[in-house]
Amino acid sequence: MPSLVPLERNINPQLRDKLNQAIVEMSESLSGVDEHTLSFQHTLQRSLMRSMLTNDEATRILGGLVEATTAIQHLKGDENWQRKRRRRIE
Repeated sequence: MPSLVPLERNINPQLRDKLNQAIVEMSESLSGVDEHTLSFQHTLQRSLMRSMLTNDEATRILGGLVEATTAIQHLKGDENWQRKRRRRIE
């Protein structure tokens, strides 16, 4: 029977950096008290980095964060949604 759980449970350093960057950008796009957005950022980073993600899982989460950040920026009228995102909302 093939193993369904990959043995490699570490994400590569470049992907980890991109995931952290996406978390920072998403938290910066949130409205509200700076203390709360910083708390959100740190909690999400800590939770994800402790969860032993695979590269595939981290890539999927990264895509979701980019999509969510793009949507938030678009709704807020932030011009970064067009310039800084790899995927644009039409």
